[in-house]
Amino acid sequence: MGFESSERDLRSGDRFPASPRAAMRIGTVMHGSPSPNFIAGSCVRTRQAGLFTLTERTYGSCTIGRHAHNCSSLDVVLDGVVRDRYRHRERVATPGTLLFYGADVKHEWQSDGVVIFHIMLPQTESRLFENEDPESRIAPAIAHRLYQEFRARDDASSLAVESLGYEMVAQSQPIERGEPKWCRVARSIMHDLSERSIRLEWLASEVGVHPGHLARTFRRFHGCTPGEYLRRVRVTRAAMRLRDPDLPIATIAADAGFSDQAHFSREFRTHVGTTPSSYRRTVAG
Repeated sequence: MGFESSERDLRSGDRFPASPRAAMRIGTVMHGSPSPNFIAGSCVRTRQAGLFTLTERTYGSCTIGRHAHNCSSLDVVLDGVVRDRYRHRERVATPGTLLFYGADVKHEWQSDGVVIFHIMLPQTESRLFENEDPESRIAPAIAHRLYQEFRARDDASSLAVESLGYEMVAQSQPIERGEPKWCRVARSIMHDLSERSIRLEWLASEVGVHPGHLARTFRRFHGCTPGEYLRRVRVTRAAMRLRDPDLPIATIAADAGFSDQAHFSREFRTHVGTTPSSYRRTVAG
Protein backbone atom coordinates (compact mmCIF):
# COMPACT_ATOMS: atom_id res chain seq x y z
CA MET A 1 0.00 0.00 0.00
CA GLY A 2 3.01 2.27 0.16
CA PHE A 3 2.53 3.52 3.69
CA GLU A 4 6.27 3.85 4.26
CA SER A 5 6.38 7.36 2.76
CA SER A 6 4.39 10.60 2.93
CA GLU A 7 2.52 9.52 6.04
CA ARG A 8 0.55 12.21 7.85
CA ASP A 9 0.72 11.78 11.62
CA LEU A 10 -2.67 12.40 13.24
CA ARG A 11 -1.56 11.82 16.81
CA SER A 12 -3.82 13.14 19.53
CA GLY A 13 -2.79 14.20 23.00
CA ASP A 14 -6.10 13.02 24.44
CA ARG A 15 -5.55 9.31 25.06
CA PHE A 16 -8.18 6.65 25.51
CA PRO A 17 -7.70 3.85 28.03
CA ALA A 18 -5.62 1.08 26.53
CA SER A 19 -7.44 -2.07 25.49
CA PRO A 20 -5.81 -5.52 25.46
CA ARG A 21 -4.70 -6.81 22.07
CA ALA A 22 -3.59 -10.26 23.11
CA ALA A 23 -4.51 -13.10 20.76
CA MET A 24 -5.50 -10.66 18.01
CA ARG A 25 -2.61 -11.21 15.64
CA ILE A 26 -4.35 -13.57 13.26
CA GLY A 27 -2.40 -12.62 10.14
CA THR A 28 -5.44 -11.76 8.03
CA VAL A 29 -4.76 -10.40 4.55
CA MET A 30 -7.70 -9.15 2.48
CA HIS A 31 -7.61 -7.75 -1.03
CA GLY A 32 -10.18 -6.74 -3.59
CA SER A 33 -13.36 -4.82 -2.87
CA PRO A 34 -15.47 -6.04 0.07
CA SER A 35 -19.21 -5.45 -0.03
CA PRO A 36 -20.62 -2.07 1.12
CA ASN A 37 -21.79 -3.69 4.36
CA PHE A 38 -18.40 -5.29 5.02
CA ILE A 39 -16.91 -4.77 8.48
CA ALA A 40 -13.95 -6.96 9.41
CA GLY A 41 -12.66 -7.73 12.87
CA SER A 42 -14.21 -9.29 15.94
CA CYS A 43 -17.09 -7.50 17.70
CA VAL A 44 -16.48 -6.82 21.40
CA ARG A 45 -19.77 -5.01 22.01
CA THR A 46 -22.32 -3.12 19.97
CA ARG A 47 -25.16 -0.76 20.77
CA GLN A 48 -27.94 1.14 19.02
CA ALA A 49 -28.76 4.63 20.33
CA GLY A 50 -31.45 6.28 18.28
CA LEU A 51 -30.13 6.45 14.72
CA PHE A 52 -26.51 5.90 15.82
CA THR A 53 -24.92 2.44 15.70
CA LEU A 54 -21.83 2.07 17.89
CA THR A 55 -19.48 -0.90 17.86
CA GLU A 56 -16.18 -1.75 19.50
CA ARG A 57 -14.09 -4.15 17.40
CA THR A 58 -10.68 -5.79 17.58
CA TYR A 59 -8.62 -6.42 14.46
CA GLY A 60 -5.64 -8.69 14.10
CA SER A 61 -2.64 -8.05 11.89
CA CYS A 62 -4.28 -7.35 8.54
CA THR A 63 -4.32 -5.43 5.29
CA ILE A 64 -7.77 -4.55 3.98
CA GLY A 65 -7.86 -3.55 0.31
CA ARG A 66 -9.86 -0.75 -1.27
CA HIS A 67 -13.47 -0.83 -0.13
CA ALA A 68 -16.32 1.50 0.83
CA HIS A 69 -19.29 1.46 3.19
CA ASN A 70 -22.86 2.56 2.52
CA CYS A 71 -22.91 4.94 5.49
CA SER A 72 -20.45 7.40 6.99
CA SER A 73 -18.55 6.57 10.15
CA LEU A 74 -16.30 8.22 12.68
CA ASP A 75 -13.72 5.78 14.02
CA VAL A 76 -11.78 6.21 17.25
CA VAL A 77 -8.56 4.24 17.71
CA LEU A 78 -8.57 2.83 21.25
CA ASP A 79 -5.38 0.77 21.07
CA GLY A 80 -2.78 0.02 18.42
CA VAL A 81 -1.89 1.89 15.23
CA VAL A 82 -3.78 2.16 11.93
CA ARG A 83 -2.25 3.23 8.61
CA ASP A 84 -4.76 4.08 5.94
CA ARG A 85 -5.22 5.78 2.58
CA TYR A 86 -8.31 7.96 2.31
CA ARG A 87 -9.10 10.64 -0.30
CA HIS A 88 -5.57 10.42 -1.74
CA ARG A 89 -4.02 10.98 1.70
CA GLU A 90 -2.05 8.57 3.83
CA ARG A 91 -2.64 8.77 7.57
CA VAL A 92 -1.19 7.23 10.71
CA ALA A 93 -3.65 6.95 13.60
CA THR A 94 -2.56 6.23 17.17
CA PRO A 95 -4.73 5.79 20.31
CA GLY A 96 -7.12 8.71 20.74
CA THR A 97 -7.12 9.61 17.04
CA LEU A 98 -10.40 10.20 15.19
CA LEU A 99 -10.77 9.02 11.58
CA PHE A 100 -13.73 9.92 9.38
CA TYR A 101 -14.85 7.72 6.47
CA GLY A 102 -17.52 9.09 4.15
CA ALA A 103 -20.28 6.94 2.69
CA ASP A 104 -19.28 5.27 -0.61
CA VAL A 105 -15.73 6.68 -0.42
CA LYS A 106 -13.17 3.96 -1.11
CA HIS A 107 -10.28 3.55 1.28
CA GLU A 108 -7.77 0.95 2.42
CA TRP A 109 -5.89 0.35 5.62
CA GLN A 110 -3.50 -1.92 7.48
CA SER A 111 -2.59 -2.66 11.06
CA ASP A 112 -0.57 -5.04 13.20
CA GLY A 113 -3.45 -5.30 15.67
CA VAL A 114 -5.83 -2.59 16.75
CA VAL A 115 -9.00 -1.87 18.75
CA ILE A 116 -11.43 0.60 17.17
CA PHE A 117 -14.62 2.27 18.36
CA HIS A 118 -16.86 2.69 15.29
CA ILE A 119 -19.57 5.37 15.32
CA MET A 120 -21.90 4.78 12.37
CA LEU A 121 -23.60 8.08 11.53
CA PRO A 122 -27.26 8.44 10.52
CA GLN A 123 -27.64 9.05 6.79
CA THR A 124 -29.48 12.29 7.55
CA GLU A 125 -26.39 13.64 9.33
CA SER A 126 -23.63 12.21 7.11
CA ARG A 127 -23.91 15.06 4.62
CA LEU A 128 -22.79 17.51 7.31
CA PHE A 129 -19.29 16.04 7.04
CA GLU A 130 -18.93 16.21 3.27
CA ASN A 131 -17.22 19.61 2.96
CA GLU A 132 -14.10 18.94 5.03
CA ASP A 133 -12.45 16.32 7.21
CA PRO A 134 -14.23 16.52 10.57
CA GLU A 135 -11.50 14.91 12.66
CA SER A 136 -9.84 18.33 12.86
CA ARG A 137 -13.08 19.93 14.11
CA ILE A 138 -14.24 17.41 16.71
CA ALA A 139 -12.73 17.52 20.18
CA PRO A 140 -11.37 14.06 21.09
CA ALA A 141 -12.82 14.62 24.57
CA ILE A 142 -16.34 14.36 23.13
CA ALA A 143 -15.54 11.02 21.50
CA HIS A 144 -13.98 9.88 24.77
CA ARG A 145 -17.15 10.73 26.71
CA LEU A 146 -19.19 8.98 24.04
CA TYR A 147 -17.13 5.81 24.50
CA GLN A 148 -17.60 5.93 28.27
CA GLU A 149 -21.36 6.31 27.88
CA PHE A 150 -21.33 3.51 25.30
CA ARG A 151 -19.94 1.19 27.98
CA ALA A 152 -22.45 2.29 30.64
CA ARG A 153 -25.51 0.14 31.28
CA ASP A 154 -28.33 2.41 32.42
CA ASP A 155 -30.98 3.77 30.07
CA ALA A 156 -29.86 7.35 30.74
CA SER A 157 -26.66 6.44 28.92
CA SER A 158 -28.71 5.87 25.75
CA LEU A 159 -29.85 9.48 25.89
CA ALA A 160 -26.29 10.60 26.66
CA VAL A 161 -24.89 8.58 23.74
CA GLU A 162 -27.44 10.05 21.36
CA SER A 163 -26.81 13.56 22.71
CA LEU A 164 -23.05 13.30 22.30
CA GLY A 165 -23.49 11.82 18.84
CA TYR A 166 -25.58 14.73 17.68
CA GLU A 167 -23.27 17.13 19.48
CA MET A 168 -20.45 15.92 17.25
CA VAL A 169 -22.39 16.51 14.06
CA ALA A 170 -24.27 19.67 14.98
CA GLN A 171 -23.70 22.52 12.52
CA SER A 172 -23.30 26.20 13.38
CA GLN A 173 -26.59 27.70 14.47
CA PRO A 174 -27.54 31.04 16.02
CA ILE A 175 -26.61 31.10 19.70
CA GLU A 176 -29.15 32.49 22.12
CA ARG A 177 -27.98 35.10 24.66
CA GLY A 178 -29.95 33.44 27.46
CA GLU A 179 -31.31 29.94 27.95
CA PRO A 180 -34.12 29.58 25.40
CA LYS A 181 -37.60 28.65 26.55
CA TRP A 182 -37.52 25.33 24.70
CA CYS A 183 -34.39 24.34 26.66
CA ARG A 184 -36.18 25.03 29.93
CA VAL A 185 -39.11 22.95 28.68
CA ALA A 186 -36.72 20.08 27.88
CA ARG A 187 -35.44 20.20 31.46
CA SER A 188 -38.99 20.20 32.77
CA ILE A 189 -39.83 17.12 30.71
CA MET A 190 -36.82 15.25 32.10
CA HIS A 191 -37.87 16.15 35.63
CA ASP A 192 -41.43 14.97 35.00
CA LEU A 193 -40.38 11.72 33.30
CA SER A 194 -37.11 11.02 35.08
CA GLU A 195 -37.95 7.37 35.73
CA ARG A 196 -38.52 6.67 32.03
CA SER A 197 -36.15 5.96 29.16
CA ILE A 198 -35.96 9.15 27.07
CA ARG A 199 -34.61 9.37 23.52
CA LEU A 200 -32.95 12.56 22.35
CA GLU A 201 -34.89 12.62 19.07
CA TRP A 202 -38.19 12.34 20.93
CA LEU A 203 -37.17 15.06 23.39
CA ALA A 204 -36.11 17.34 20.53
CA SER A 205 -39.39 16.79 18.72
CA GLU A 206 -41.31 17.63 21.90
CA VAL A 207 -39.62 21.04 22.13
CA GLY A 208 -39.46 21.65 18.37
CA VAL A 209 -35.73 21.77 17.64
CA HIS A 210 -33.10 19.64 15.88
CA PRO A 211 -31.50 16.99 18.14
CA GLY A 212 -28.03 18.36 17.46
CA HIS A 213 -29.09 21.89 18.36
CA LEU A 214 -30.68 20.61 21.56
CA ALA A 215 -27.56 18.67 22.57
CA ARG A 216 -25.16 21.55 21.94
CA THR A 217 -27.34 24.28 23.45
CA PHE A 218 -28.10 22.16 26.52
CA ARG A 219 -24.39 21.65 27.16
CA ARG A 220 -23.75 25.38 26.72
CA PHE A 221 -26.17 26.32 29.47
CA HIS A 222 -25.85 23.31 31.80
CA GLY A 223 -22.36 21.95 31.17
CA CYS A 224 -23.55 18.42 30.44
CA THR A 225 -25.57 16.31 28.03
CA PRO A 226 -29.30 15.76 28.57
CA GLY A 227 -28.43 12.18 29.53
CA GLU A 228 -26.02 13.31 32.24
CA TYR A 229 -28.61 15.80 33.47
CA LEU A 230 -31.22 13.04 33.65
CA ARG A 231 -28.88 11.01 35.86
CA ARG A 232 -28.49 13.95 38.22
CA VAL A 233 -32.26 14.28 38.50
CA ARG A 234 -32.56 10.57 39.26
CA VAL A 235 -29.86 10.70 41.92
CA THR A 236 -31.44 13.76 43.55
CA ARG A 237 -34.84 12.11 43.75
CA ALA A 238 -33.35 8.88 45.00
CA ALA A 239 -31.56 10.82 47.75
CA MET A 240 -34.89 12.20 48.93
CA ARG A 241 -36.37 8.70 49.08
CA LEU A 242 -33.39 7.41 51.05
CA ARG A 243 -34.71 9.41 53.99
CA ASP A 244 -37.40 6.74 54.36
CA PRO A 245 -35.67 3.91 56.30
CA ASP A 246 -38.37 1.42 55.31
CA LEU A 247 -37.64 1.64 51.57
CA PRO A 248 -35.07 -0.93 50.36
CA ILE A 249 -32.18 0.67 48.47
CA ALA A 250 -32.63 -1.85 45.64
CA THR A 251 -36.24 -0.70 45.20
CA ILE A 252 -35.19 2.95 45.16
CA ALA A 253 -32.54 2.16 42.54
CA ALA A 254 -34.98 0.30 40.29
CA ASP A 255 -37.68 2.96 40.60
CA ALA A 256 -35.15 5.65 39.68
CA GLY A 257 -34.24 3.87 36.44
CA PHE A 258 -30.87 2.35 37.36
CA SER A 259 -30.01 -1.12 36.08
CA ASP A 260 -29.14 -2.50 39.52
CA GLN A 261 -28.15 -1.44 43.02
CA ALA A 262 -24.43 -1.57 42.26
CA HIS A 263 -24.82 0.82 39.35
CA PHE A 264 -26.97 3.11 41.47
CA SER A 265 -24.31 3.12 44.20
CA ARG A 266 -21.59 4.09 41.73
CA GLU A 267 -23.60 6.95 40.27
CA PHE A 268 -24.70 8.10 43.73
CA ARG A 269 -21.11 8.21 44.96
CA THR A 270 -20.09 10.14 41.82
CA HIS A 271 -22.72 12.83 42.37
CA VAL A 272 -23.05 12.92 46.16
CA GLY A 273 -19.61 11.78 47.31
CA THR A 274 -20.77 8.88 49.45
CA THR A 275 -22.69 5.61 49.13
CA PRO A 276 -26.49 5.43 49.43
CA SER A 277 -26.26 3.47 52.68
CA SER A 278 -23.83 5.99 54.22
CA TYR A 279 -26.03 8.86 53.08
CA ARG A 280 -29.07 7.17 54.65
CA ARG A 281 -27.27 6.82 57.98
CA THR A 282 -26.24 10.49 57.86
CA VAL A 283 -29.69 11.90 57.16
CA ALA A 284 -31.23 9.55 59.73
CA GLY A 285 -29.19 11.36 62.34
